[in-house]
Amino acid sequence: MPSDYQIDVECRIALGGDPVATKAITFESPDPYIVTALSDQNRVVFVESGAREISHDISVGAGPCEITRGGGAQAYIACRDDCTVDVVNQRERVRQIRLPGPPSGLAWNGAYRRGKRRIMVTCETSPTERGLLCVIDEDGLDIIHTLQIGHMPRGICLDRHRKLLFIANHGDDSVHIVDETGRRILHTVATAGRPLGANYSWADRNHIIISLDAGGVLQRLDASRLPPELSGLTALRRGPSARDTLTPSCCVPLGQDDLWLAPDRYSETLALIVSNDEGFEQIDRIALGSASALEHGLGQIAVSTPGLPGFIYVANRHQKQLVLARIFKRPRPARRRRPAR
Repeated sequence: MPSDYQIDVECRIALGGDPVATKAITFESPDPYIVTALSDQNRVVFVESGAREISHDISVGAGPCEITRGGGAQAYIACRDDCTVDVVNQRERVRQIRLPGPPSGLAWNGAYRRGKRRIMVTCETSPTERGLLCVIDEDGLDIIHTLQIGHMPRGICLDRHRKLLFIANHGDDSVHIVDETGRRILHTVATAGRPLGANYSWADRNHIIISLDAGGVLQRLDASRLPPELSGLTALRRGPSARDTLTPSCCVPLGQDDLWLAPDRYSETLALIVSNDEGFEQIDRIALGSASALEHGLGQIAVSTPGLPGFIYVANRHQKQLVLARIFKRPRPARRRRPAR
């Protein structure tokens, strides 16, 4: 399935630990850092955007698993084993916020007015009990509200309007749509399998892509209407066989041509996906290493420079690397003119 797009690996940065999460964080600067959480090292490493080596690292709580930016010069790290959200700046950890259970998903609400900025965290309480959404006030760095949600909550995201929060309930095969304050569940939508996460489209503000832990499936949620509708069910492949299903760690928009990248949790393969008004489909697969089944494959993707050509950093859990790659569109060969008669 060759496409018009190509991904070239520029370099591989050795990390010495398991990179489960990576994000591009600006810290009030025009040039972002790529911040990567190493779950087995209890630290986060910083790479300047475009750089090919680690700048520095910071120690955090046990089992860091997720990262989000904030409204100022801070980032937030969900630490699963310590049941905390650790607040870090560019150089040090400045605060730990205790949670009622192990965190899994993390998002910033994007409000710039003081008194309105919130960090949203999903937490598990026990295998048999429903999870919680904890709302943290970014100014006071305290939990100001909790909301009971579904079983085994995983990834969360807000829509482009920052008005709706989408929560993937892995244990309930559903997605909650929650209001921007985190106080009320507006709708619950059943999915085709166990959802792992959600991401919004840069090209269409009303489209949310849901990653499912069930045979490498993606679904698209149309948030232009309430209750939202799920559609566009598709299966991803890491190889030519129907058995070579790809299980996405996430699905990340690239910001042009409505392209998405989905990294495989169990191989070193990326799926390239294109979306349009009628649905979406996998148009290519790119191997960053082994395409065979592995215990751990790729983690998250941080988009360093959006659009095409652009740069991305891919967390390779199998190799314990951060892969810097460039994605671009191949020029189409010029048509040969027919000689004049």
